[in-house]
Amino acid sequence: KERVSISSFLAESTSNSIRKAQWLAEIEQLNLDTHLSEAVMSVTDLIIDDCYEHWSQCDDFGIELRIDSHALYRQDGGKLGLGSSAAVSTALTGLLLNLMGEELSQQEFHHRIHQRHQSGVGSGLDLATSLVGGIITYRKSTDTNEFAEWAHLQKWPQNLFGHIVTVKHSVSTPALIQAFEAWKQSSASVFDKVMSQMGVCANQTAGALKRGDLSGFLEGFTEYGVRVGRMGELMGRELLTAPHQRILEEATKLGVSYKPCGAGGGDVGLLLSDNYDATSRACQRLIEIGFNTMPFVIAEDGLLVDGAAPWQ
Repeated sequence: KERVSISSFLAESTSNSIRKAQWLAEIEQLNLDTHLSEAVMSVTDLIIDDCYEHWSQCDDFGIELRIDSHALYRQDGGKLGLGSSAAVSTALTGLLLNLMGEELSQQEFHHRIHQRHQSGVGSGLDLATSLVGGIITYRKSTDTNEFAEWAHLQKWPQNLFGHIVTVKHSVSTPALIQAFEAWKQSSASVFDKVMSQMGVCANQTAGALKRGDLSGFLEGFTEYGVRVGRMGELMGRELLTAPHQRILEEATKLGVSYKPCGAGGGDVGLLLSDNYDATSRACQRLIEIGFNTMPFVIAEDGLLVDGAAPWQ
């Protein structure tokens, strides 16, 4: 439930005509969080380029930005793996589109940032969760011209307890996506079979949560994590790494479900159980053997600009 904060204010330009060279010189002086990843900086450059195209003919206009994503990083400077790139990209795009007076639906916004600023790479799920908040099911066609689809599920069950576990080892999501795409091209038939099986597992797991079948949900949750590990083996990448495997073993001993999150291979995983005491014991055990945990809390509201959702 940690948030990215982006603040801005308008200021008069010292020039009556803003040229791109001057604009980019100003951009270099922006007060950007030094923790921002290369991926975030790349997206930021593209978003600012869009703003230049919109504002370049305006007189007496400038903008100063401050991006603060410290809440999504560890004290040693490593990222927690909670989706900081997606959060910054979504928040910055929302702010600047709002300043430009553009009105988009959630689907249009998501499609624009995923295709324009991420070149359609990856599923776009990280952007969708930053954008809409709550618990969603998500589908994205391989046709890059089609909008992604999502639907909200019920509110998080009160008797389902979760904790995020950090493994203090960050991985490159773009590198994993590249390996995924290479595997897809080289082993098409195996890829299709594995994706179909994982899709069935995901649908059944979401269906169990909708029905209030927590036992079925937790079983599917763990199974999906195991399937991700097997997929990694086929890709030639270790997605269920030794730290995640150790956490899974310890959690299983205590009757708690666990799976790595994000692209896999590092960063964080999620502990879930319908037994509060079992979850607490699992957290204590993981802390004892060197892992860090934090409560899992759902943010219901997603993107807000000036405290309100920027949608009609």
